[in-house]
Amino acid sequence: MASELRVLTDLRSPHLWYPLARKMKRRWVLHIGPTNSGKTFEALQRLASVESGRYCGPLRLLAWEVYDKLKTGAPVRCSLMTGQEKVFDPKANHTSSTVEMADLDKVIDVAVIDEVQMLESNDRGWAWTRALLGLPAAEIHLCGEPRAQELITKLCDLCEDELEVKEYERLSSLSVANHSLEGSLRNIQRGDCIVAFGRSKIHQLKRDIEAKTPFRCCVVYGSLPPLTRQEQAKLFNERGSFPNGQSFDVLVASDAIGMGLNLEISRVVFSSLRKFDGQEERLLTASEIRQIGGRAGRFGTNTVEGIVTSLHNKDLPLLKRSFKTELPQIAKACLRPEIVMLEDFVHSIRHVWPREEGEDSLSLDTALQLFKDFHQTESSFFLGTTIDELRDLAKTIESVKMPLTDRFSFCLAPIDLSKEDRRRAAFYEMARMYSEKRLVRISQVATFNNRIPDTMFKLREAEETHVILELYAWLANRFENAFCDLEIVKRQIAKNSILIQVLLGLPPPPFLVFLPLLSFPLLVLRLVSDGGLSCCHLTSYSRRVSGG
Repeated sequence: MASELRVLTDLRSPHLWYPLARKMKRRWVLHIGPTNSGKTFEALQRLASVESGRYCGPLRLLAWEVYDKLKTGAPVRCSLMTGQEKVFDPKANHTSSTVEMADLDKVIDVAVIDEVQMLESNDRGWAWTRALLGLPAAEIHLCGEPRAQELITKLCDLCEDELEVKEYERLSSLSVANHSLEGSLRNIQRGDCIVAFGRSKIHQLKRDIEAKTPFRCCVVYGSLPPLTRQEQAKLFNERGSFPNGQSFDVLVASDAIGMGLNLEISRVVFSSLRKFDGQEERLLTASEIRQIGGRAGRFGTNTVEGIVTSLHNKDLPLLKRSFKTELPQIAKACLRPEIVMLEDFVHSIRHVWPREEGEDSLSLDTALQLFKDFHQTESSFFLGTTIDELRDLAKTIESVKMPLTDRFSFCLAPIDLSKEDRRRAAFYEMARMYSEKRLVRISQVATFNNRIPDTMFKLREAEETHVILELYAWLANRFENAFCDLEIVKRQIAKNSILIQVLLGLPPPPFLVFLPLLSFPLLVLRLVSDGGLSCCHLTSYSRRVSGG
């Protein structure tokens, strides 16, 4: 039995999983350089010049940004594909997508894979590896850090493709200051970004800075809705130009600023060089420090010269070493077996694996653990944490009866169930209603409070509501007949994002014209006298609109 399991879990030749790509002699172009070096710009220029192509980005915000650039800048007819949103143009030969949504069945001229060093990520790296090995593109342009070069070279040789390397220098200056802020927030300056880790720490810093300085603060962190992050960045970038003389001069942010947002930061100030990564509190790596610190200064803006420093003296030596140290090359790429492989594995062992008395079938959770225990990889690859994430979701809906293919689709949902019980309960209810062949109504799995949250607890509730709404949208794009409230969910996402934005400092005008994403309808939303939000008008519109 053990030898049979090892055959079924053999991951030592992942390049052979993609026969369409293996039939091609692909040309890889690796664009390597630091933050703000123009490497992605060059790749996108090439993408816009060909008949067909795809952009694969690390974030939905970046997918939307490239979609906008291709349509309005090139101009090129373009579709968009993320886990939660689809904008399909039947005449388009270009697509902008998140990397997880890369289509491996359509031959194209050029593919651009952004932030390619992410292939080392323990949780999402598999998507970059899959795109690298499997995209059937004549040219693949890879944008990322120099430390990815050796591994990219190995993977290119494995695929028997051709490789060209283009190196870039930073377009604007960046330096580490000789002095910290001496532990005093009173030394904060206009245009600063204060980096902190943890939602509560970020909000505490915002309150302290606003109390001790004349500056107002925007905030950016991972659990904010994507549009709210984008709008907070816009307020910060437009400092000094806000109506009524109000200005948001300082940004307090997590490492979420490391990619995906265009920010005009004069100085990055690390409040700490330690973060909790979900398992333990640890020091930031030199690569993480450079990625975040590199956001200071931006070519083509008023903040060309970038400065990096720390809030406390004790962190300055490590900060300086991180920018001087040569970063080690990435050694391994993350793998996740294709879902059809996992399905075949589960089907194969369910008939032969001994079961406890009373069990009618081997659970998906147990099957995935067996796959993890027996898998084999080649030295350039490793199995990431995705199997553990699949197991967690599988255990949550283990009592729900549904076909294996559908069960896998539910378990692929991009949601972390370790943080909030509301998420787990909503996920379970959606799966249960679907399994009972009922229409999955959002009103039965989530409650909405269309009032501006006026406490940190209510803000957290609003953020959690957003996570559940995004989960519904993701599942609706896969089970559209059962998840029938997608348009309601889109409108609620719009309302929820505005309510959070108002709490974070956006002055409440009498009307807000709001289009959260291009596929959503235009909403004209009214802030009513009791602090609630009502939808006054709904129409079709084709461009992003924000303002009052």
